[in-house]
Amino acid sequence: MQIQENNIQSTGNLEIFFKDGKIIDLDSLRELSGNDLDFIAEILGMFTATANEQVQEMKELLKAGNFTGLSGVAHKFKSSVSILGNSRLYDLVNDIEYRAKNSGNREEISEKLALLAVIVDRVYEEIANTALAA
Repeated sequence: MQIQENNIQSTGNLEIFFKDGKIIDLDSLRELSGNDLDFIAEILGMFTATANEQVQEMKELLKAGNFTGLSGVAHKFKSSVSILGNSRLYDLVNDIEYRAKNSGNREEISEKLALLAVIVDRVYEEIANTALAA
């Protein structure tokens, strides 16, 4: 499967990542899990256990100029963000992977990683404030 560049802009405009005021699509998670709240809690826990580390690793790889490593971590991170049911967030990570593989433009990738870090922080806040009531 060939990765295609998308048009996610690093404008700082976070609204495009929200649906009904949320980044996480709990309806999608409930459908995926058959409304298994324990499974949803486990999935969100796995995300919080690794997301910040992966974002930090991508930043360090960019600083070192290791675009191959950066694209690999971004590729792996896509599966973590895909479970959240947010296609815009997935597209942002996909774009980081694409740019690392193809352009190596540090400034563009750095901007996108900064945006990703802000969004991941918001996801952490959402998870902390989410009640998984049936």
